Amino acid sequence: MSKKKTNLQKIKNKFVTSYYQILVIFVCVIACLLLMATFGYGAYAGLIGTVISSLFLFLIAYLIAQVIGTFKVGRIKTDIRRQGSIESFDQEDLKEVADSRYFFVGKEWLLWNIKNHFQVINRDTILGVSRIPSQNPNNDLGQLELKIKGFKHPLRLTYDIVNNKDCALALNQWVRGNYDPTKLICPHCLAPNDNKNIMCDYCGSSLE
Repeated sequence: MSKKKTNLQKIKNKFVTSYYQILVIFVCVIACLLLMATFGYGAYAGLIGTVISSLFLFLIAYLIAQVIGTFKVGRIKTDIRRQGSIESFDQEDLKEVADSRYFFVGKEWLLWNIKNHFQVINRDTILGVSRIPSQNPNNDLGQLELKIKGFKHPLRLTYDIVNNKDCALALNQWVRGNYDPTKLICPHCLAPNDNKNIMCDYCGSSLE
């Protein structure tokens, strides 16, 4: 039976996969150039040489991606240690905050991820969460402002404003310790509802 991957291992895999895909493109370009350069030595000889060289380059690309992933996760670990223990973060069962796409929470930790940019924040360090009004009503992404203990300036993080118009409300519920990430919070009465609901079960207000 395979051992369940920790949250940090999952984050590292995202880094490695992302950077490896980028490096593979360069390897393919180099392989094409090698094939053209060795074509004059004979079709078979050029092809075999290109295949061997490409395999070697793919291996190098994978090792480079692993090194980058380890370095990136190392920086995240340092940030986690400032706020708590790595073990407590790794043991968290992180769930998406409604349909925000980029926010995930457990009992103690918040993880934000967009295009392999990560922020890991302990709940005890968050003083409050507020929504920043969008300057463009047609924009699919919004921003939240998180006030963090010990920081002069608030942290601004992006989320999907179309699927979750008030992610700030849900995160404030989580900070106070009474938020269930599998539920949709009514913006009017703050009651938890099923994510598929259109109307609030408690006050009858629209959840859209």
